[in-house]
Amino acid sequence: MAERYLDLALADRREVLNVVASESGRPAYLLEKDICVPRQSR
Repeated sequence: MAERYLDLALADRREVLNVVASESGRPAYLLEKDICVPRQSR
């Protein structure tokens, strides 16, 4: 999933994060961290 997310344009990434943040109640910056940190630690 992280690979598909990272292939999106920046504006599309922001839109995805904002939708998920709105539905989950979690801040967008935490959701993005959850996607990016595991990828960087490989």
